[in-house]
Amino acid sequence: MLGKKSLYAEEAHKGNFIGTECLGNINLTDKLPESWCEFNEKFIPTYLNDYPYKTKISAGLASACSTL
Repeated sequence: MLGKKSLYAEEAHKGNFIGTECLGNINLTDKLPESWCEFNEKFIPTYLNDYPYKTKISAGLASACSTL
């Protein structure tokens, strides 16, 4: 959700961008592969580096949310 109750969803849709909390300030421009498996392979290590106390399962769930 982009903001409380998806407050910024329309702005994101019109502006052709996405927002994520779980990947910090990474610019995902030209970094979104066709499959979520490729995305997870690339960004789960980044997530775990930023959140070392998290599990691979929670990293996978967070990454899946980012690709929706």
